[in-house]
Amino acid sequence: MRKTLLVAALDLLAKGHAWRVLEQVATAQLIGCGFEPDYVVIRRAEDLAEPAEGEQTGLIALIAARLGSTRLIDNLLFD
Repeated sequence: MRKTLLVAALDLLAKGHAWRVLEQVATAQLIGCGFEPDYVVIRRAEDLAEPAEGEQTGLIALIAARLGSTRLIDNLLFD
């Protein structure tokens, strides 16, 4: 899960990809690895609202997913 967060953060910052696309790609990656995602979202860290188009600083990526009967959560703050 951490690798998925890091790749999403790097793609957003380095390549300027839209955060909605990154959410979809990260979700597909987790499913491909056998996880059952509850959510994969990128939000503003300050208030957890959806970022504006083009906003790339002060963001946090949040993931919750199940692997078997275990629910895992992770997050990554990035600027």
